[in-house]
Amino acid sequence: MRYKDKMKYIRFFPAGIYNGIIWFLSSGPVLVDITGFDKTAHIIEYSVLGLLLAFAFNLSKNNFDQFARYSIVLGLTMGAIDEIHQYFVPGRSMDVIDLFADMTGIAAGILAWVLLVKILEILKFKVAGFPS
Repeated sequence: MRYKDKMKYIRFFPAGIYNGIIWFLSSGPVLVDITGFDKTAHIIEYSVLGLLLAFAFNLSKNNFDQFARYSIVLGLTMGAIDEIHQYFVPGRSMDVIDLFADMTGIAAGILAWVLLVKILEILKFKVAGFPS
């Protein structure tokens, strides 16, 4: 396997590790039980996952539709599996509204990735003097 091909797979490690952390945290009891905080926590944690998935799938600058679609589908699959997992955890429950919060977070993470890439392109232009 060539180095370039290996790098494609390595880009998924951060998202996989982060998803493992989400899975681990959802295996225990609820840490903070504040009304409405649950949805905010889902949006925040899945926005990080969305950003990491966008990083992993964004192999070229010209395929926003493709990497956004893949990131959303994989992120929602991870969220759905986690919700099903929570159904079997004592003190936890499966909630479809949580899945909508996950989807919102994933979309926010993808947008954050796009903005980060644009900002880095602008900084490169200002520092190095190369037009984008």
